[in-house]
Amino acid sequence: MPLEGPLRGKVAVVTGGRRGIGLATVKALAQRGARVVATSREVRGFPPAIDRDVVFAQLDVQDDEAIRRLFDWVGEEVGRLDVLVNNAGLGRFGPVGQTRSDTWHELLETNLIGPALCSRAALPLMRQSGGGRIINLGSIAGRMPLAENGAYGASKAGLRLLSQVLAIEERGHGIRTTHVTLGAVATDIWDDREGFDRRQMLDPSRVGEIVAGIASEPLSVALEEVQLMPPGGIL
Repeated sequence: MPLEGPLRGKVAVVTGGRRGIGLATVKALAQRGARVVATSREVRGFPPAIDRDVVFAQLDVQDDEAIRRLFDWVGEEVGRLDVLVNNAGLGRFGPVGQTRSDTWHELLETNLIGPALCSRAALPLMRQSGGGRIINLGSIAGRMPLAENGAYGASKAGLRLLSQVLAIEERGHGIRTTHVTLGAVATDIWDDREGFDRRQMLDPSRVGEIVAGIASEPLSVALEEVQLMPPGGIL
């Protein structure tokens, strides 16, 4: 059974929830009492078995049909949706002049179109539940120009604008959208990049706690923009 907490009786979906920031967020939501559906491309088999308070479900956010199938399953088997955390994302870095067209498509489809399609699928369930929260995890690269972040930054800039539009469009339905701008977080996105000290970055577990805190706020509070940075600023 979930722990007593501000999210007891609530249902959350976290994309990319099997590792890094996503997994930290899943754990923090569950600790606050939520029933969590954590998605990942790495999970095999669908539909998942409902036998515990955290369920891992297969989902590729680039697959529109898979998104529809997952949220239909949530509605039919779980019965409600209160929180969506659009966390699944890809990082590909390099000069614009050397960025392949398939890299542009992959980043835009995963970091921008995926969250848009997941949000679209979540909205009817949230409306039926009387409201909810959509939390989109963005990047400082979507707010300021950083070298070798052309495609990645563009995808994250689009996510920020998407969040702002959703916040406006869904206010009347009691659905609050928050865009969380993240500075450097110590995850595997840095595995192939040299010259960055992960000890100076944000801890994924702290990010997960803060995201779960946003999810726990009453819907009478609109937190539309939150920025989390390492103490040293841009690395």
